[in-house]
Amino acid sequence: MVQTVVVTGASSGLGLALVKRLLDRGDTVIGISRTKRHWKSARRAVGDSKRFYLSQVDAACEPAVQRFFQAAQKRTGAIDILINNAGYSGRLERLEKVSLTEFERHLTH
Repeated sequence: MVQTVVVTGASSGLGLALVKRLLDRGDTVIGISRTKRHWKSARRAVGDSKRFYLSQVDAACEPAVQRFFQAAQKRTGAIDILINNAGYSGRLERLEKVSLTEFERHLTH
């Protein structure tokens, strides 16, 4: 069954690998990326797909996310799947050394 999928963090790494896999199975993918830094390489990686859209959205900004989903639903009708792949990249250290505030940022951003 062909579906419309939103993938956060879609322009590089695991997110881009998921995008390619979803496109290969025939799905339409709307990728979210906080910056446009990797967009050219992401588009090259997926080829000339007419089923891949990229949107610049800060997933930590609720109003921006709401605007994105309203626009995405207008474009595609319905969104079937959300893959929340975007990650917050704070300091890299052992969990027991991370402050509660920093830990909560990892969970919510």
